[in-house]
Amino acid sequence: MTSTTLLPEQTVTLTCDGEETRRVVQRGAQRSIVTKRPDGTYGTKRPRTREESERISYTEQGRNILAYPGFWEIAYSLPGNTRQVGKRGAPAHYPAWVYLFLVAMTSVYGSQNAAITHVCSDKYLWRMYRKFAHKHLPPGFDLACKQPTTETTPRHLFP
Repeated sequence: MTSTTLLPEQTVTLTCDGEETRRVVQRGAQRSIVTKRPDGTYGTKRPRTREESERISYTEQGRNILAYPGFWEIAYSLPGNTRQVGKRGAPAHYPAWVYLFLVAMTSVYGSQNAAITHVCSDKYLWRMYRKFAHKHLPPGFDLACKQPTTETTPRHLFP
């Protein structure tokens, strides 16, 4: 059973440039708009009136990134997700998957600075991302720190 049979149906006559007339069956409450295609033929399109309700928020996109299994597959290939005992120097403050998350959020916000400002400047938002990530964290990976990062590049990944 398709959802198109549940929508109201109406038959309308579309006139294109006063010459061509044709009957079209429309489903749904919105009316179609006649458009002229680049090849000279005519077609119909629906106006985009529900963009705001269809839009996904930045926080929802961040949670989708953390819930995506491909994100954690990529994180497996990065060094620094677990602390290594016996290595010289201080251990990395943040695991590598945190920096990978910031890189992924860069594509959402458009710039690295905007991503870090949004994700790391609000303690409550960082706490929400941290708790959500820990639900999906693979076994053996280090947990994220309670304080958000302020670094833009992970020094232990790029010597």
